[in-house]
Amino acid sequence: MIPTIKLQRPQSYHPHSRMKFISIAFALSATALPALAATVKYCNGLSLAGTCFTSSPANGACVNVDLSVNDQTHSAEIDGGNCVFWANANCNGDHTDQLDGTINDFNTICGGGWQQRISSFKCCSGGAASTWCTGNKPTCT
Repeated sequence: MIPTIKLQRPQSYHPHSRMKFISIAFALSATALPALAATVKYCNGLSLAGTCFTSSPANGACVNVDLSVNDQTHSAEIDGGNCVFWANANCNGDHTDQLDGTINDFNTICGGGWQQRISSFKCCSGGAASTWCTGNKPTCT
């Protein structure tokens, strides 16, 4: 004869307790993911024309622009955050201040000439008036 085991719910069982567990587990897993700072579309033409690339980096992560538009990024659209653009790869060297929204012509940024200098960028969540997520608030260099 095979013994049978009778399973019983604990007296404290509540039908919504499973939902609470799932909600807590989801919240914990979501906090482990890096927060996205912004979605950035950058192009080698004015006003978002020409060859364009889109990137959604993690908050504070450096992105090197595609080599085909290195030192040729003329415009960008920043959605959901703010970004700083660097003259060198790996977010080194001279940089812009915090920018958000649409930049139709990088020649109008930080005294001009940036349409021939951009090699990398880093973004943070929030608008350009927000505190910079990776240190001191950047200004044009």
